Amino acid sequence: MLLQLSLLSPRPCPASWAITSRVPAFDQHSRVGGRFAWASNTGGRGFGRRALASTSDLARRGSPYQEGELVELRVESLTSTGQGLGRLGPTRWVIMAFGVLPGELARLQIIRNFRGRSEAKLEQLLEASPDRVEPRCPIFDRCSGCQYQHLHYDAQLRWKRRHVQDAFSRIGGLNLPVDFVRPVVPSPLQYHYRTKITPHPQEPPPARQRVALEQAGVSLQEADEAAIGFLEEDWGSVRDATGRRWRRVVDAPTCIIATEAINACLPAARAEARLAKEIVRPLLLRHSTVDSVVTDGHATVTEELPGLGAFSFRAGGFFQNNSSILPSFVKHVVSAAQMAGIEFLLDVYCGVGLFAISAAKKHFRYVLGVEVDDAAVTFARYNAKNHGLRNVEFLAADASRGIEQLRARLPSERTAVVVDPPRQGLSQEARVALLSLRPRRLVYVSCDCATQARDLRDFVSAGYKLQGATPFDLFPQTRHLEVVVVLDLCSDSESMVSDLDRASRL
Repeated sequence: MLLQLSLLSPRPCPASWAITSRVPAFDQHSRVGGRFAWASNTGGRGFGRRALASTSDLARRGSPYQEGELVELRVESLTSTGQGLGRLGPTRWVIMAFGVLPGELARLQIIRNFRGRSEAKLEQLLEASPDRVEPRCPIFDRCSGCQYQHLHYDAQLRWKRRHVQDAFSRIGGLNLPVDFVRPVVPSPLQYHYRTKITPHPQEPPPARQRVALEQAGVSLQEADEAAIGFLEEDWGSVRDATGRRWRRVVDAPTCIIATEAINACLPAARAEARLAKEIVRPLLLRHSTVDSVVTDGHATVTEELPGLGAFSFRAGGFFQNNSSILPSFVKHVVSAAQMAGIEFLLDVYCGVGLFAISAAKKHFRYVLGVEVDDAAVTFARYNAKNHGLRNVEFLAADASRGIEQLRARLPSERTAVVVDPPRQGLSQEARVALLSLRPRRLVYVSCDCATQARDLRDFVSAGYKLQGATPFDLFPQTRHLEVVVVLDLCSDSESMVSDLDRASRL
């Protein structure tokens, strides 16, 4: 029995798409990060990571398919991890696979069974979506770096917007109008935009995998081949006694989403690494407008951004990797923080001062930045001095302590706060500190809309009103994006903030 639900009209499959292979990667080190993976139009259920189950366990749990079995599936949706998803059989069993798109009919091989779902790899595409395009990278079907090269860019933007909407609804529990999440702002460059890559060397398999490889007749010399690239999607067919598999590195002589300057330097960097007796760490190639390409992670580099000026930072440190969209992204965040009557800005997780310095130039009376990385704070102060600013100050502290230290200097009714936390989102301590400060406006920038949705729920419960969300596609061809959400404090929220503050201490 095949699923007949289709979001797109299928068309016959060209011969060049008949056989491909793309396999999911779910583990504690995968892109999913062990937190959230959800799908549009799948009945409101999310799909997270599960431990690999034995065949007997799967039988007790009612899995209708065995590993290695071939099935034909009509793909219904696209998950937040980039996998196509469909339901099959009378129980509408969930099957997920990379490399397939909504509306397509595909022959898949079941490769891993989990509690409540199976994951599969594409064996043959029977009917193709009109949104399917030919991937430009020769290793796209194996490399885990990109998820959407086979999907037309306009469709990538539509699906990314839908995933943000779903995260806010299903994870955040927020009842928002459809147009609350605005259309995704596209990247001016869809390829050759990435200004930093870190190709990984192939590491030898752990001892237990080595035994399994030997028992399976796989050459250890082949397994230890000195590939330099990115982890593959395929977990391999060889398991050890515990059922665990070993994921290899896909050799990447080029990277089509990296800048052309990086690709020009990549062969020499790979050759130099192979001359070393032992490759023990990832390579680094960082491209900046001032310093071209550097490979030393401790080197200082400078990026000149149109309309924003020059910013220096450590090559191996954090700085956004798509300079083609960065000026419009920064200007949007700074503009979003502005509001009549607001004079002060607090930039939490400020890094080297990109938002804070851009905001201090003419938009705010005084700007304060908080950053836990001492080296980044040193660069932020250096950048502010180079921009000739005296109304911006930076504090080296974690988010919650920094907010508490600066709270007395920031009148809440005249203060806006920008937060741009890492993927795990705001800690409970940081959320409580922000709600104690009670800024009039909060601009939440996030590279993970799932953890962002979780945090937004707390702010709404404490009396903040959501004004709008604007996604920016800083990472074309991948499932990632940045989302900017604006919240304003309601006038009757003081009692709710106190209730949340008391609850956090229980």
